[in-house]
Amino acid sequence: METASFDLLTVKRAATATYPALEFAGKPLNGAPGGDAISGLYLLGSSAESRDVVGSHVINVVSRGSYNDDIVLRVSLKRRAPSLA
Repeated sequence: METASFDLLTVKRAATATYPALEFAGKPLNGAPGGDAISGLYLLGSSAESRDVVGSHVINVVSRGSYNDDIVLRVSLKRRAPSLA
Protein backbone atom coordinates (compact mmCIF):
# COMPACT_ATOMS: atom_id res chain seq x y z
CA MET A 1 0.00 0.00 0.00
CA GLU A 2 1.03 3.57 -0.65
CA THR A 3 1.30 5.91 2.33
CA ALA A 4 -1.78 8.12 2.68
CA SER A 5 -3.29 11.08 4.48
CA PHE A 6 -6.01 10.29 7.02
CA ASP A 7 -9.17 12.39 7.45
CA LEU A 8 -10.67 12.55 10.95
CA LEU A 9 -14.42 13.09 11.12
CA THR A 10 -17.16 13.10 13.74
CA VAL A 11 -20.92 13.60 14.03
CA LYS A 12 -22.11 17.01 12.79
CA ARG A 13 -23.66 19.03 15.63
CA ALA A 14 -25.45 22.38 16.04
CA ALA A 15 -23.60 25.53 15.03
CA THR A 16 -22.95 26.34 18.71
CA ALA A 17 -21.14 23.04 19.35
CA THR A 18 -17.43 22.92 20.01
CA TYR A 19 -15.59 20.03 18.42
CA PRO A 20 -12.58 18.19 19.81
CA ALA A 21 -9.08 19.31 18.90
CA LEU A 22 -6.91 16.34 17.94
CA GLU A 23 -3.37 15.43 17.02
CA PHE A 24 -2.58 12.54 14.70
CA ALA A 25 0.83 10.91 15.14
CA GLY A 26 1.90 13.76 17.45
CA LYS A 27 1.07 16.61 15.03
CA PRO A 28 -1.93 18.98 14.80
CA LEU A 29 -4.39 18.30 12.01
CA ASN A 30 -4.20 20.14 8.68
CA GLY A 31 -6.98 21.82 6.76
CA ALA A 32 -10.01 23.86 7.67
CA PRO A 33 -12.58 22.02 9.77
CA GLY A 34 -16.18 22.03 8.62
CA GLY A 35 -19.01 20.05 7.08
CA ASP A 36 -17.94 17.19 4.81
CA ALA A 37 -20.18 16.99 1.73
CA ILE A 38 -19.13 13.43 0.88
CA SER A 39 -20.02 11.83 4.24
CA GLY A 40 -22.40 14.30 5.86
CA LEU A 41 -20.11 14.25 8.91
CA TYR A 42 -17.98 17.06 10.36
CA LEU A 43 -14.37 17.06 9.12
CA LEU A 44 -12.03 17.82 12.02
CA GLY A 45 -8.98 17.88 9.74
CA SER A 46 -6.44 15.65 8.01
CA SER A 47 -3.17 14.13 9.12
CA ALA A 48 -0.24 16.49 8.68
CA GLU A 49 1.80 13.83 6.86
CA SER A 50 1.08 10.76 4.80
CA ARG A 51 1.52 7.65 6.93
CA ASP A 52 1.60 3.91 6.40
CA VAL A 53 -1.98 2.70 6.15
CA VAL A 54 -1.33 -0.56 7.97
CA GLY A 55 0.08 0.05 11.41
CA SER A 56 -0.53 1.65 14.76
CA HIS A 57 -1.56 5.32 14.79
CA VAL A 58 -1.92 7.47 17.91
CA ILE A 59 -4.69 10.06 18.10
CA ASN A 60 -4.27 12.53 20.97
CA VAL A 61 -7.24 14.54 22.24
CA VAL A 62 -5.92 18.05 22.88
CA SER A 63 -9.33 19.42 23.94
CA ARG A 64 -12.56 17.49 24.27
CA GLY A 65 -15.25 19.78 22.88
CA SER A 66 -18.95 19.74 23.80
CA TYR A 67 -19.64 16.08 23.08
CA ASN A 68 -18.00 12.67 23.39
CA ASP A 69 -18.76 11.31 19.93
CA ASP A 70 -16.85 8.67 18.01
CA ILE A 71 -14.05 9.72 15.67
CA VAL A 72 -14.09 8.20 12.18
CA LEU A 73 -10.90 7.70 10.15
CA ARG A 74 -11.17 7.93 6.37
CA VAL A 75 -8.31 7.00 4.08
CA SER A 76 -8.11 6.32 0.36
CA LEU A 77 -6.26 3.08 -0.24
CA LYS A 78 -3.88 2.92 -3.17
CA ARG A 79 -1.88 -0.10 -4.18
CA ARG A 80 1.85 0.47 -4.45
CA ALA A 81 3.08 -0.17 -7.99
CA PRO A 82 5.09 -3.39 -8.18
CA SER A 83 8.81 -2.99 -8.72
CA LEU A 84 10.09 -4.36 -12.01
CA ALA A 85 13.53 -5.27 -10.73
